Amino acid sequence: MVCDRDSDDDEPVATATTTASTAETATAATAARRKPTSGRALKQGLCNKCKAVKPSVMIKSAEFCRSCFLDSVAHRFRANLSKSPLPEGSRLMLGLTGGASSRVMLNALADFVKPLPANVRKPVRFPYYRVCYVDQSAVLGNPDSLSQIRAMVDAYPGIELTVVPIESILDADSDTTTAFDPRESLIALDGSADAIAAKASLRVAGGPPADLAALADRKTALLHMLESLGKMNSKEDVLSQWTLRLLLRESRRFNCNALLIGDNATRVAIRVIANTSKGRGLSLPADIGDTPWHDGVYLLRPMRDVLAKELGIYAHLMHLNTVVHPTLTTKLPLKTSINHISEDFIMGLEKTFSATVSTVARTAFKINTDYMDKKTCPLCEGPVDEFDGFGALKLSDGIAAASSLTEASSSTTSSNCCGSGSEDAGGACCQTGQGPNTAGCCSSTPSRSAAIPAGIDLFPLLCYACRNVARDIKAEQQRQAATASNESSAGQGLRSAILPAYVGRAAAQRMSRDKMREQISDFLLDGESDDEP
Repeated sequence: MVCDRDSDDDEPVATATTTASTAETATAATAARRKPTSGRALKQGLCNKCKAVKPSVMIKSAEFCRSCFLDSVAHRFRANLSKSPLPEGSRLMLGLTGGASSRVMLNALADFVKPLPANVRKPVRFPYYRVCYVDQSAVLGNPDSLSQIRAMVDAYPGIELTVVPIESILDADSDTTTAFDPRESLIALDGSADAIAAKASLRVAGGPPADLAALADRKTALLHMLESLGKMNSKEDVLSQWTLRLLLRESRRFNCNALLIGDNATRVAIRVIANTSKGRGLSLPADIGDTPWHDGVYLLRPMRDVLAKELGIYAHLMHLNTVVHPTLTTKLPLKTSINHISEDFIMGLEKTFSATVSTVARTAFKINTDYMDKKTCPLCEGPVDEFDGFGALKLSDGIAAASSLTEASSSTTSSNCCGSGSEDAGGACCQTGQGPNTAGCCSSTPSRSAAIPAGIDLFPLLCYACRNVARDIKAEQQRQAATASNESSAGQGLRSAILPAYVGRAAAQRMSRDKMREQISDFLLDGESDDEP
């Protein structure tokens, strides 16, 4: 009986021990089934990257400390610049505007060219670079910006700064100290009633711009060209094209292999919407990414993966001073231009959907067109799609105009020879040493304007977007002509539309090439011909 009681007393103890052992086994099995914790897991209240410091910057839904954020922006700049196909030792030109994007790019490039502390003997890939600033104060005002730009560049010893006024677009080089000659720097468009009534023509007039007295200097001529454009879209496009052309020209002048401009991801997204709306879809890859399109200069956009908000925060944390420039649409209504509408559209979506800019930009970077095989537009210097549905190129008229190039040049120089009895030369020829040019006769040094044949039609040579600009010029000509006919003082002011002379020279050169190709077409080998054996 005693044994039986002792056995009965031990049963509850054994049952409790078995239950505890089963629970521990279940807990261990559950823990074994769990995945190991990843080292990349976010920690609440700490930086998402280093996970050791409290965050101070929030971008989208990510939080970073100051050091990690600055390293992230600099890393994206270095990665984009390192991926460029430029060889080692290439010379760089940095286009500076003073805004947050170009200011951060200048600071990042200054750090990029420094030797690595861990490996001082390793050569720097791009040891030489200089800065170019296009002064647009003649159009936009803000004349104090130049002194701020100089102080900004002086903070980096050894960096050379080149300042180019926007009005120098009228010259073939950067020398603006010489006297302004409208006959050399401008071409006049035909402002006759027949030309205005034509629907698809933009012909160069036979003579110099009318009322040359109204074009006292380069600034006056530049402002008149912008005023001849009635729509704000055309003014913004032309001003942007002139700025880029000047930067490229300075890059070639200093033998730089690449031009760096500060287009950020936000600006790229806005440009994608705006340029597509304007009909510049063919040149979209060249307008938003790195491109070798421009002859002799590789165009790079190393800040294309950085948001405008990130650049503003970077400049604030690094205490980088920036320059705020007014634009053509400053304090104007929203619907003033397509660029203004596109900017409001993208920024409005970005406030609600934080991935809007990155989605649009990364999608646009995947777009690929055959723009490298196209001809060049003489106005914007972008690719031209000859089969755009708005009429084929009228090369017959253009070739006929180009064929008169030699005759026009010879007739111009012979009629303008100082020995032709003109009053300026006093009837003496330069070759005799009695005229104003003792080095030789003026007929041996024809002017640049003589290379532009009169009557050349620019319209069929333009891209689709620039044709809209040409229509805007013609509409403004017609309006001014109607106004002049109703006013008693119709002779006051400059009535004819004008353009920089480089537009006419580029058109004449392209037509000459088309004519030469037509003449030797029977001797060219066509690898895509189906008739070949």
